[in-house]
Amino acid sequence: MSELWDLYDRYKDITGETWARDAHEAIPRGRYHLIVSIWTMTPDGRILITRRHNDKSFGGMWENTGGAVVAGESSLQAAYRELGEEIGLHPGRRELIYLGDLWHPGSIVDTYMYVTDIDPGELKLQKEEVVDARLATSEDIERIHSEGRMVPSVYKTFCCYRSNMCDVLGVESI
Repeated sequence: MSELWDLYDRYKDITGETWARDAHEAIPRGRYHLIVSIWTMTPDGRILITRRHNDKSFGGMWENTGGAVVAGESSLQAAYRELGEEIGLHPGRRELIYLGDLWHPGSIVDTYMYVTDIDPGELKLQKEEVVDARLATSEDIERIHSEGRMVPSVYKTFCCYRSNMCDVLGVESI
């Protein structure tokens, strides 16, 4: 059975409609499904990035943790679930910081930040989704993007929320 998503209206209210992930047609105009994007960062401003499995869309490219919110789930619940499934992190209650949402045709991306000391070598990567993980500086992300090795929408989200990330960390720049 296909994964089901709740559909939202232009006010970000659930419509009561669902959509199958593998539907062959586009989500109807004026309807959106919810996606979460989680930026895991160290207190000194290094950013955890992961490399997508080659069999996925944008295979082999770098991204942050994220994924679709399934029917009946809140974006916050999905953010905790995705961190656990994809990289084996289980933040405590209230450790995820909501940064905002970005709207795209057919989707809304709720973005969160998680600040923690992390060793990428100790993560439990979901083999079907993630093939590598590393800590990157802001300069690394700029270079990886310029080389065409970062998922474009992930880079856009990073650019949109970089100053918010600095505010959370209490630094001038990352």
